[in-house]
Amino acid sequence: SKDILSRGRELVLVVDDDATITEIISMHLDGSFEVLTASNGAEGYEIAVKELPDLILSDIRMPVKGGIELCRDVRSNPKIQDVPIVMLTATKDQESKIECLAAGATEFISKPCSATELKLRVRNLVQMYRQQLDLAAHKKRLEDAIQELQRKEELLVRQEKLTSLGRMSAALIHEINNPLGVILGYLKLI
Repeated sequence: SKDILSRGRELVLVVDDDATITEIISMHLDGSFEVLTASNGAEGYEIAVKELPDLILSDIRMPVKGGIELCRDVRSNPKIQDVPIVMLTATKDQESKIECLAAGATEFISKPCSATELKLRVRNLVQMYRQQLDLAAHKKRLEDAIQELQRKEELLVRQEKLTSLGRMSAALIHEINNPLGVILGYLKLI
């Protein structure tokens, strides 16, 4: 997540076997996002694991590996499991949409869609994802700070216990020395 947040432009991975669709989507997004492309789910998954995109736009039906399988693979990999996945669909088929949602899809965009709609949907999802990563990074820093404070508190408690033990030992030695002094004084007289 640190690498993603420090990267300048947001990275969008477009996965579609139709080169024309991929080119049109890339052209629409290119001014606002860095765009990578893949022609099937297997290739898209490899790129996603390597490049850690801010969002994946994927067609549902593709050769080799389709969008639903890609979605399942992404959701099962802790490194990229939270990346938003938008399924591109030319169909109104409810079963496909339900299957995509069950696999972990974030949203759908119907093909064809306007460039403005595409940019706005992608922008919103990428911003939410980046905010989620930023919050996770803040949470991690807070957890680390709390652990450090607890460690320091334990050290202070140990140090205080040692200091108390030292004071008690000094007082005990002082109490033992007083009667010994008296006894030694009597022994000299005898």
